[in-house]
Amino acid sequence: MSPQSIMKLENQANQRLELSSAELAASLNHLDCALLLEDSRHNVLFINDSFCHMWHLPATDTFVGINGQELLKRFHPLVGSSRSFSRHITKVSGCRTKATNLEYRLTDGRVLGYNYMPVFIKNEFYGHLWQVSDITERKKTEAGLYQKQQLLELFFSQSLDGCFVMTLDQPVRWNDEIDKDAVLDYVMHHERLTRINPALINQYKTTHEQLIGKTPAELFTNNLDYAKSVWRQFFDAGRLRIDMQHSLSIGTELWIEGDYICLYDDAGNITGHFGIQRDITVHKKAEERIRYQAHHDSLTNLPNRLLFWDRLTIALSQAEQEETMMALLFLDCYQFKQVNDNFGHANGDRMLQLLAARLLEIVRKGDTVARLGGDEFVIILPRIRSYDEAQLVSQRILEAFRSPMRINDNIVQIGVSIGISIYPFDGDNAEEMLLSADKAMYQAKSSGSHAFRFYGLPATT
Repeated sequence: MSPQSIMKLENQANQRLELSSAELAASLNHLDCALLLEDSRHNVLFINDSFCHMWHLPATDTFVGINGQELLKRFHPLVGSSRSFSRHITKVSGCRTKATNLEYRLTDGRVLGYNYMPVFIKNEFYGHLWQVSDITERKKTEAGLYQKQQLLELFFSQSLDGCFVMTLDQPVRWNDEIDKDAVLDYVMHHERLTRINPALINQYKTTHEQLIGKTPAELFTNNLDYAKSVWRQFFDAGRLRIDMQHSLSIGTELWIEGDYICLYDDAGNITGHFGIQRDITVHKKAEERIRYQAHHDSLTNLPNRLLFWDRLTIALSQAEQEETMMALLFLDCYQFKQVNDNFGHANGDRMLQLLAARLLEIVRKGDTVARLGGDEFVIILPRIRSYDEAQLVSQRILEAFRSPMRINDNIVQIGVSIGISIYPFDGDNAEEMLLSADKAMYQAKSSGSHAFRFYGLPATT
């Protein structure tokens, strides 16, 4: 081959190499990430447009061939101290054995992340490759997520309400196509308490070790079927709010107000749930106490007039539906005023308490003894078959009241008159029944102390 032919081939090869290099440079210039390539002496071999734009530099062609230290001086407005930044870069690029990832905050508030990579060609060190990215938004997002995580952690650990996370050993699918009973059996034995806060431990008056890792089957051993029904309702809805009394196998009984939310994976499978609950036992007991006080006599603890009317209305409704009889006894006790006058109100109150106790010993379990006020008591006898049952109770009351009553150091003889009305003969409603019993009581009272009388019939002693 002639020298001219060889030269021609070399020129063609160089042209193709220059074209490939130009095409590569054009491609690299269109990348979003900033690139800088230096030789082993830090002379700039390549710098793309993104790099210049990131550092607010002019066109790239003006920097090819200059030393990297000269280029660093152009960074001064953005890095603050160019000398400090230069030492930082020199230290990083001085390590020729491994790639390094670093971050740097500029004076304009941006945060740059840059990756340094030593370049080797045929095992010989060739130069330095810098890849720089603007990670400002990512850092803001990370900071925001970190702050949220810290706030959530603070809420979880410091909340006065009990917080917990239960996690399934394996996610479960929950829809109408699966065997929900089989899934619930799995959940009862494989969903575990994985996170609990101090408030939850305090609610159950136990320790971290006694709760962590426990499954529903271990926590609700005495009522697992009920637990399954609650979980079924919970999984169907994805969220459950409750206000209920419950107990754990460790022996703690609570009335809780809780809110529970299912946790899902990307495929929509249930992975566990998060719960937050408040111990409202004291509040519920206070409500029960207020409700009890609203319906009971504070002195004798018997139903008061309000509860009496409710019970009487219910008893009349039952008698009508079942076509049975019921009786209402109206009692008026004597000597109450004399006890108050002679022995003081404290002894009078004690007398009423003893009278209430005697009456409760006489009646059946389903009967109602109520105090209307003063020394007046009423007794509801539902589901009686004849007058004889009401008469038998009345006779027992008279017999019990014949025995003297000891009130502290005083002996008191109490007399009683009883009026009796019978449904359906003496009234169709509560008002008529009470009025008939009241009239019968006064008729018994007019015939002498210690007697009972059915409405419309003679008195009996």
